[in-house]
Amino acid sequence: MKDFLKSKSFLIIILVILGLVSRLIFLNRPDSLVFDEVHFGKFVSAYFTGEYYFDIHPPLGKLLIALGAKLGGYSDYLNNFGVFDFASIGEKFPQELNYVSFRIMPAIFGGLIPLVVFLFLDALKLPRKFAFFAGLTLVFENALIVQSHNILMDSFLIFFGFLGLWLFLKAREKNYNNLLLLLMSFSLTFSFSIKWTGLSFWGLAGLITLYDLFKTSSLINNKFQLKKFWIFFKNLFTNKETAKIILSIVVYFIILPFIIYFLIFVIHFLLLPNQGSGNAFMSEEFNNNKLNIFEKFLELNIRMYTSNSTIEASHPYGSPFYSWPLMLKPIYYWVDNNSETPSRIYLLGNPIIWYSALIGLIGSLFLRNLTSQEKFQRNILLIGYFANLLPFWEVSRVLFLYHYFTAFIFSVCLLWFSLAHLKVNNRIVLAFFALIIISFIFFSPLTYGLPLSSSQYDLRVWLKTWI
Repeated sequence: MKDFLKSKSFLIIILVILGLVSRLIFLNRPDSLVFDEVHFGKFVSAYFTGEYYFDIHPPLGKLLIALGAKLGGYSDYLNNFGVFDFASIGEKFPQELNYVSFRIMPAIFGGLIPLVVFLFLDALKLPRKFAFFAGLTLVFENALIVQSHNILMDSFLIFFGFLGLWLFLKAREKNYNNLLLLLMSFSLTFSFSIKWTGLSFWGLAGLITLYDLFKTSSLINNKFQLKKFWIFFKNLFTNKETAKIILSIVVYFIILPFIIYFLIFVIHFLLLPNQGSGNAFMSEEFNNNKLNIFEKFLELNIRMYTSNSTIEASHPYGSPFYSWPLMLKPIYYWVDNNSETPSRIYLLGNPIIWYSALIGLIGSLFLRNLTSQEKFQRNILLIGYFANLLPFWEVSRVLFLYHYFTAFIFSVCLLWFSLAHLKVNNRIVLAFFALIIISFIFFSPLTYGLPLSSSQYDLRVWLKTWI
């Protein structure tokens, strides 16, 4: 295995191929609408009619899906057949509509998540073998495949978030290289331009930058002294290293992200010049174009925030945040009862991965004799985990299992971090991975919407709360 794991390029190729294949197969199944495809499909279609819509999330994810639909010929479909209404879950796509083009972008970006997580852990200096197996674990994670397989947003958020963290760590490794910081800024901004929860990646990178700033100024690892504290502020801009870090924070974490985020909304407004269903949510000035583009940007973001915080609707498959690590409430995405053997799609994770990741997370808290590098690795992964879980404590709106995905991926990283520290041998690693693959195959009919008899289905419902 050592020879096999020596070539980083070879490992990257494996992760890319397996990641894309697992997301692209059966992309045409089902040929009807699945779960929130009814919402996001409408939003994407609006970019082709120009009719203004309102969504509680920023627009980049919908713009990326619209790009796939554009390349797939949706404009021609509109000219010949009119708008497809994306009316209800289970509604069949017309034969003339290339509906796979709506799913292709989430699938591609979802297929690259294992790669960017591997790159992130490799840059974090986790032993390459364990960084690779962490990425490979995500190839066979059923719930991530489901979310990447349909017209949904989360694969974009996760991809850009971990890509941004990798670029940040590489920039940090090269004394805050400006080109890498520039690319990082785009990537992290793209993440929270999909959903605001992507701000956790931006915050994690910013926290490490602040740590470096204080470490460079010798305030870390020294007892607090008021005099030293004032000297620190006095010398911030006279010390070249600290001055460079401060400049990086201002430019790449504040100014540039704001500009990128704003320009994404400019594109959004330019593509939606006509009155539509979303105008009912906006002010009279907004709807009559009495506002300039910046004022429209501000009003929309304020409206998104207030709508996010005041949603009161419940859902039978909603779940509280504390239940997510145990995967107590998966989501029933789709069912076809028209055939003798029904097909179903569940947002259900690979239980072997899910529960092992929880054990790895808890176990990482009790590891002893860590080197300084291992302490840094564990702290970053733990902060990443809790920063993506604990904020949901105060969220009153209905929540779903997919809100846990980013924290879950950090828990998978902590699992392989723990195994690396314990120096688990290759036989155990391979045996464990064999279980992961067997579990993936066993649950894959519920991932890809393949037919299952009643008895076969019952075998896969391990908890009563899964139904």
